[in-house]
Amino acid sequence: MFVGVMIAVVLQGCSNADRQYFDSGIGTELGYSTLPKQTTSQNDYVRYICQQAGSVNCAVDWNTFVQAGMNDIDERCDGYLAWLDARRRSNGAVLDQISDTQTATEAVLIATKAGSLAISLVGTALGFARETFNNVNSRLLMEVNHSTVQSIVLSNQTRFRDDLRTKSIGTRPQAVYALRQYLRICMPFTIETEINNTLTTYAQGGTDALDNTSPLVDTAVIGAPMAPAGKVEPRPTKVPPTGPQYAIILANPKTAFSEPYIKGVLGKLCAPSAEQAKPTAKTAARIIAYQQWLKARSDASTKLTGKLTDGEMTIANGYVSCNPNKQTKFANFYEKETYPEGVTDVIVLINRALPEGSRLPAGADQQAVRAKIPQARKAVEKNLTLTDPQLSDQLTTDFILALSKLPPLPGEE
Repeated sequence: MFVGVMIAVVLQGCSNADRQYFDSGIGTELGYSTLPKQTTSQNDYVRYICQQAGSVNCAVDWNTFVQAGMNDIDERCDGYLAWLDARRRSNGAVLDQISDTQTATEAVLIATKAGSLAISLVGTALGFARETFNNVNSRLLMEVNHSTVQSIVLSNQTRFRDDLRTKSIGTRPQAVYALRQYLRICMPFTIETEINNTLTTYAQGGTDALDNTSPLVDTAVIGAPMAPAGKVEPRPTKVPPTGPQYAIILANPKTAFSEPYIKGVLGKLCAPSAEQAKPTAKTAARIIAYQQWLKARSDASTKLTGKLTDGEMTIANGYVSCNPNKQTKFANFYEKETYPEGVTDVIVLINRALPEGSRLPAGADQQAVRAKIPQARKAVEKNLTLTDPQLSDQLTTDFILALSKLPPLPGEE
């Protein structure tokens, strides 16, 4: 009878989730009952993070989206660490209060000549309350020094962000996975596991062993290329020093970037293969056209230097590359992103700056249109910000703006 009652009590304390996890873990079916709600919630999350990234319509690349998402997670993590510190500091006060209450209550009972049974019951009850409080709050995070917890979280966040800087995130699933990985850094079980792993490694191998440990949460498979067999290609643990030929186009040449990464970024700025291997003044001009696009579209603080910052490289890396076989179609990032059909999209605007008899026919091809760009740029030169001769045959933000301010031609559609 007693055993039956105890089983009933135990089962009553189990929630539906407890029973499900006990019986089948996370389950054997891909679908689950809360999937529609979860999908809607994730869509809402993506929309709000896009707004934090500065775009109501989510017109941002996934690298920028992840940066905004990590900032949002940092804010939540800081709140959790502050709560954890306050909770840990308050534990001693609560235990002291329970002890003081027990002492005072027993004194009152003795003064009123209560029976020994009553005094014993009160002492047992308050002692049980103290032990219950200790058991509920007994986890490593509450015992270890708060500065240790904070150091682990902040160092892992910094490392994760630094590793992610050289990754290309091109899809929403990759972006969501990156943010879930980053979120895990501030979760209790991750922090406790990191502390335990460090203590165990140190006990087994000393300080030398700590240098060879791998973080629990990393960026190893975020944006990683896949081998034909479907396996993740291994990435080098250390990035070799940046080649000296890239100093001309880097705001911080001392930062270590792999050559394939820099070539990939330049490819997305429409630099041909020769410039990717050895940038020239023409490459710097393409970068300025990209920076002007950034300045007008999303970040007014962007400087037109012709030298890429780490952030500008990360943003560019989230876009598709120019097709090297269509170099005459796109000469820079602005053209690729603004006029997907090529420079033929702006025949009408270019004709506004050309004298009669020199204007382009409606069906002019890419080569013919690009040949007329220098003449059109010369006509509006006083209204241009970018006057570098290297951009003489390219479309840029300021050039198109200047053309759009010219009076329309008769019969212009």
